[in-house]
Amino acid sequence: MGDEAKCYISKSEVLNFYSIIFTFNSDMVEELKESIPREFRKWDPLNRRWLFSPLYLNEVLAICRNYFEGDQITVEIDNGISSSDLFLQLFDLLKAEDRERVYRALSMALHPDRGGSTELMKSLNNAHDHYSKIETARDCRSKSEKNE
Repeated sequence: MGDEAKCYISKSEVLNFYSIIFTFNSDMVEELKESIPREFRKWDPLNRRWLFSPLYLNEVLAICRNYFEGDQITVEIDNGISSSDLFLQLFDLLKAEDRERVYRALSMALHPDRGGSTELMKSLNNAHDHYSKIETARDCRSKSEKNE
């Protein structure tokens, strides 16, 4: 990461977690601990990084913005697989009630008007639409079964 102050967020090889590496700041560490419940974060001492659930991506980005300028924050989501596949895998791992929260957090982080990528936003929207259609079909089926 070099000597200058930076915050780097990436998809971790640890299933369903993101990692955050940043220039050490004890206030930021305390804010992370206060904002993210213990079961959704953990310290990886071997790689000197925090791991956190994607449910808290929005909170982590907000914390990073408190301590770093926009160009000092890097969010890397694609680690060798297509962003479409990554988002589909992510949504597949989440409970239906968590999908919308994760979608909103990622939308905020990846939106082109906020410095994100148009391509990543398109992939995120496609994955969200895919699961929305599945959930709508499931709801329609269950309603029709109740009416019979």
